[in-house]
Amino acid sequence: MLEAVSIDALLVALVGAAVVAATLVESLCARLAIPPLVGHLFLGVAARPVGDALGILTEPVLQAFRLLADLGIVALLFAVGLKSNPAALARKLPQAIPIWLGNVLLAGLLAFAAAFFWLGLSLAASLVCATAMSATSVGVSVALWEQAGRLETDEGELLVDVAAAGAPIRASLVGMP
Repeated sequence: MLEAVSIDALLVALVGAAVVAATLVESLCARLAIPPLVGHLFLGVAARPVGDALGILTEPVLQAFRLLADLGIVALLFAVGLKSNPAALARKLPQAIPIWLGNVLLAGLLAFAAAFFWLGLSLAASLVCATAMSATSVGVSVALWEQAGRLETDEGELLVDVAAAGAPIRASLVGMP
């Protein structure tokens, strides 16, 4: 199938299909009173076996979707940062740092243990998995709180502070500027 279609046309078609599917899932989630992020997660999980069965998930396609996923996380955190109140965040920072450390330790250690001991990945690959998992856990929480309109509360400001406290450390661990 891939021989007859250029990689550019395939990427455009797949991104278009993903956007349409995400829009449909978001509409369905709204009708079912489920956070759209949950539907998007299920869509992503379902897309892998479908793509594998069709033979369209080549390495360039996977790299393109990884790039889109990374851009989505950056856009989400950037949007939250624009809406944040720096003075209120500064007051919550002493509370946020211990929570962030607990989050990193729990999510990071669980991801490291699963990657290293269960999947048998190398030390470096397991550390990357642990870093990605700790970053993702906060990003998902921020998205859900933002959709619920709760980021402007005291607890929401604390959550944003938790996300902000770890951003420079996570970025340095994965080599981002």
